Amino acid sequence: PTDRAGRPLPAVDSAGGDHLATFPGVPMIMDAPMSYLQSDSELTAINRGEYIELTQERVRLEKQHAGLKQKLDKLPQDAADPRAQLADQISELESQIAEVAEQLQECWEWKTPCATRSSLILAGDTLISGGDGVVTGFNVRNGRQTFQIPVDGNAYGLAAANGRLVVSTDQGVIHAFERATSANPPPGEATSNEVAPYAEMPSMYARSCCPARWCG
Repeated sequence: PTDRAGRPLPAVDSAGGDHLATFPGVPMIMDAPMSYLQSDSELTAINRGEYIELTQERVRLEKQHAGLKQKLDKLPQDAADPRAQLADQISELESQIAEVAEQLQECWEWKTPCATRSSLILAGDTLISGGDGVVTGFNVRNGRQTFQIPVDGNAYGLAAANGRLVVSTDQGVIHAFERATSANPPPGEATSNEVAPYAEMPSMYARSCCPARWCG
């Protein structure tokens, strides 16, 4: 998410005011505990709940580390035993901080190239992303692209329900698409009677229900 100037918005601890994380995305969808971020060039899935918890732990450890470093700096050089004890504690905290940093990286579950950045919705197990002249679908579990369809203009508005997708663009065009079935096959492609899951249907919204500029 970004502010009106396009700058990434941070996540801040409401209790202590600590800066926890910055998520560089334009549209963002939250489906607890996951978040899906759409940046200029890619679509990303992150376990945001776990990420925030781990970041809070990292902030806590880093504060302890800074406090012990200050104590160590204030100790006289000839205080060998106290300095050694503090050094051991600092080393242990550094190991814990490094471990948390590795766990934070694991919170990013997948990233995939995505050039469409005008709009984003979650429909079942499919992320649908709208951009200039195209709408693209991605499997929400692994980020794999499942379909891509052309539209007239920049797809700023997306809505999905009951197997249908409605797309509105900056050209004043509204496209309506529906799932491909044997009764409604995409051009040049046969489909079964059973509607397959989103991930198995690269052309699930393969045919426009509304070839005109307005669907009444």
